[in-house]
Amino acid sequence: MEEFVLSLEELMVYLNILYHSGNDEIAVYSYFLEDELFHISLADTVQIKRLIEPHVYQEKYLDLLNSVEAGEENSVPKREPNSTIIPPFKILRKCLVGSGLWELKNWDQFKSKLDEIERSNPLRGDRVTFIGFDTNCFINRLFSCLKHEYKRNISRFGFILSRLIHMELRSTQKISSKELNFLKGKVNRNKEILDEFWNQDSLYTRLKMVGLVEFNKVKRQSNYLINDGVRRNGRDNDVQIIEDLRNQSREKNADLVMATSDEQFHRIAREPGIVSYYLRLPPLTEMPQESSATWEQLCDFLYLLSVYFGAIILRSRNTFQLFGIWLGKSTTAWDTESLKIQIRSPKLARLLNQQLQILTPS
Repeated sequence: MEEFVLSLEELMVYLNILYHSGNDEIAVYSYFLEDELFHISLADTVQIKRLIEPHVYQEKYLDLLNSVEAGEENSVPKREPNSTIIPPFKILRKCLVGSGLWELKNWDQFKSKLDEIERSNPLRGDRVTFIGFDTNCFINRLFSCLKHEYKRNISRFGFILSRLIHMELRSTQKISSKELNFLKGKVNRNKEILDEFWNQDSLYTRLKMVGLVEFNKVKRQSNYLINDGVRRNGRDNDVQIIEDLRNQSREKNADLVMATSDEQFHRIAREPGIVSYYLRLPPLTEMPQESSATWEQLCDFLYLLSVYFGAIILRSRNTFQLFGIWLGKSTTAWDTESLKIQIRSPKLARLLNQQLQILTPS
């Protein structure tokens, strides 16, 4: 078995190798369920289909987590468990939304406003407009989804960031060693995968890290202002964020458009000087069983799945594993949205090595 750490662009290279080597039908599994999570058909337009039924996933998830919690506490748990490792079914919604495969509610209205901003011309006297996100929009990778929509030409928009949101996205919670130890005794297969999770980020922290990486991506890849607001005691954080961003926009004689996935934040933001869009998560009952995707969206989807599940297993003619967390994962690997891949096929590993040498000549 050979290991590589791949960026999203390099992951696309590997998927292309799979496609041209006859591995164009791929079943995706978690390491803790025997059921297939979904199926991928590689073609010019990728098809993601046969998504696992919510009740099938959640029933087995709860059975596993209840046994883990009972083992830790030496008693039957009295509440729904909250894992630091394994995600509930609703995390699949985060992966679909964060890769642009499933639109947030009110997305069309927000896009119409962005199209209006894109057509404006400050040189003709049109007002400048800044776009701001709440914490959840960073976690839902709204900026990356916009890059897909606008073909990466995101520089036409101006964004405004809040250091208070940056603080909200920081978390240092680690995976519970007790949970990890007990889980190793309950998982029938793939126990070696769990060895990669020691001292790694908890599921809660991984959610925040995805948002933090997105926050930093806005800074690297767009035109932006950043508000240096300092948290003031006794003030609601949402109120302070909104007021700080609105006041800075006014100082620049600009309008402010806020996107939020939090209903309370949306209510607070609906005041003079702000146009607020409530981009709420679609209900799980509407989750699509089949989606069409670009290859870029597929890479984003597999990346998010790997991060939130910790690792996923992909089976076609050949089997390989993608890790979103692993022993020794660096800050650079987070910032570059990189994955670790384990390849069992010497032929596929050799082909990937050749392509990586072409992409990064010495």
